[in-house]
Amino acid sequence: MMVNKLWALVVMMILLCSVNWGIYRPEQALLDDVKSAIVAYKANPGSAETRFELAMALAASGQIESAWSVLKTIIEYDDDYAKKVIFKYEALSKKEPKNWKYPFKLGFGYYFDNRKIQAYEEFNKVLEINPKMVWAYGFQGLLLGDQKRFREALDRCKQALKIEPDAMAIHFLMAEGYYRVGDYWNAFLRVMRVGQLKTLEKKKDVYKGSELDRELIKS
Repeated sequence: MMVNKLWALVVMMILLCSVNWGIYRPEQALLDDVKSAIVAYKANPGSAETRFELAMALAASGQIESAWSVLKTIIEYDDDYAKKVIFKYEALSKKEPKNWKYPFKLGFGYYFDNRKIQAYEEFNKVLEINPKMVWAYGFQGLLLGDQKRFREALDRCKQALKIEPDAMAIHFLMAEGYYRVGDYWNAFLRVMRVGQLKTLEKKKDVYKGSELDRELIKS
């Protein structure tokens, strides 16, 4: 019996490795936003604002790991910056209610101000304005996971994959969700998928010219 299970696992791994996966490619406008944010950051690296705007551009383009690495540094420059984000983007959202980027950024402001319900609602507004913004679903999944509502988080991630089946960070989040609910097989499959997509992303230079140099953030 054990031999059969191991053989089935080997066959599954071979099949997974042989599949010709697609790849997520963000809109050029989102990549251009990252380029502009990097330029602004280089001009003023000590500013919490330039760091936040860089993190938001990275997050919106699907570079989630890099976005979090930048967000974690903001407190070093302004430990009350979340409230400034909220003040700024609440006003801008009222002024331009059809601009999805404002509730997207406001959601992060609320998140870091520990106002998780309001953060979730802001990502709902993002999806009302821009139904294809897959990362809004992902951040809602993250918020639900923070509350240990893992099955609901998985449902939001599944919604995201209906829009973009090759969104690497969504698969990573799902791997965590499946692990938390004890579904280790599906967790394993998602981790495998993440590895495949990450390799393909580098091979295809998806973020060429719009990728963050981690050493830049340390400066």
